[in-house]
Amino acid sequence: MKDRDFEDNPMLINSTPEQISSFRQSTFWGDMKRELEIWIDMARGMLENPDSSPAEDSVNKGRIDAVRYVLEMPRVLQGTKKEELERSQYERENKEG
Repeated sequence: MKDRDFEDNPMLINSTPEQISSFRQSTFWGDMKRELEIWIDMARGMLENPDSSPAEDSVNKGRIDAVRYVLEMPRVLQGTKKEELERSQYERENKEG
């Protein structure tokens, strides 16, 4: 899998930083995180199985990476949206001034 090219395929975030912050503090996100962390633990357990094949290990490592990515998404989206808003404000101020 190749890295995302953000210039050709920019991240579109419709939520505000405040909405994302509220989500990150919600009980629902806490429930999701807990379940996703269980998935990571299960995949780690499968990696410790001495009978697993290299292919199975690769799949489980991929699962762990994918779940970690999902766990980080709210933080990344919030930071990206804040940067986007700051950049827009800076551009407006420099056009006016």
